[in-house]
Amino acid sequence: MDLQNFILEERTRNRFTRDDFLKAVSTLGFGHDGPLRVDFDESVEEEFIISAWRDGIRRSWKDETNGSAIRRELNDALRVIADARESAEMHRVWEREKGSIMTVDTAYSTLGVSKEMDENTLITVFEMRVEEQTSQVDKLREALSVIAEVTQSQRLKVFLDTGRDPGDIVVPTRPDMPRGLHQLGNTCYLNSLLQYFYTIRDLRETVASLSAVATKSPDLLDDELDAHRVGGRLVTRREIARSRRCRFYSRTLRIFVDLVNASCHSTCRPVLEPRVLRRSSGQTNH
Repeated sequence: MDLQNFILEERTRNRFTRDDFLKAVSTLGFGHDGPLRVDFDESVEEEFIISAWRDGIRRSWKDETNGSAIRRELNDALRVIADARESAEMHRVWEREKGSIMTVDTAYSTLGVSKEMDENTLITVFEMRVEEQTSQVDKLREALSVIAEVTQSQRLKVFLDTGRDPGDIVVPTRPDMPRGLHQLGNTCYLNSLLQYFYTIRDLRETVASLSAVATKSPDLLDDELDAHRVGGRLVTRREIARSRRCRFYSRTLRIFVDLVNASCHSTCRPVLEPRVLRRSSGQTNH
């Protein structure tokens, strides 16, 4: 059964109307004038729809006045679309993540805690409240769930899912986020300078280019030399020989490579040598 016929059939059963469906699509941000700027049709993948719903839920937590009503509309919208598509996966996500319409202030008030309370104390207080108010377990869990969503606490979410406190969780850094450099003593200024240089695309490409030349045989052909320039200027054989001797240059290149490839960590740890070399190197290596 195609989507249009399914909607018509559901309408005759009074489950939802075509207007309900169109409203659901708009609520999730689809349409030419919607924030997603994506028209909704059968080619839109379920993953994208679920992601749009989750993004809407996250934004709703910032609206303390209308957040509950917004979340209710978003939940209804995902359910309608899941029904229209007969999607078991979307129904499963909706059942698991539809969450709460409780306000943030009510969540903290329910647990009797302040918004500044750390996660260790928060979990301890929650467990005490559960023991004291056994008839209110669902409400207490709902409150902690709201706090977990508002604070984007992976630790609280795991605790609610498993019943066990996983302790501090280090969330992997997104691959598209920039990396930092560990401080090796008093190297903060040098680190910031290196990171700034790294953002200059032409400089990165020049460093990589010179590195490729420096690893070649000393007997480079003129054509090979001509292929590598610095700011439009030819690179001389003497400069190549000097770059081979300059360990600070090679270690800097190593840092640049680490900043590109450190996909699992938020920082890179440079070797100690650049700091020592920078302080002791002569004028010829500057």
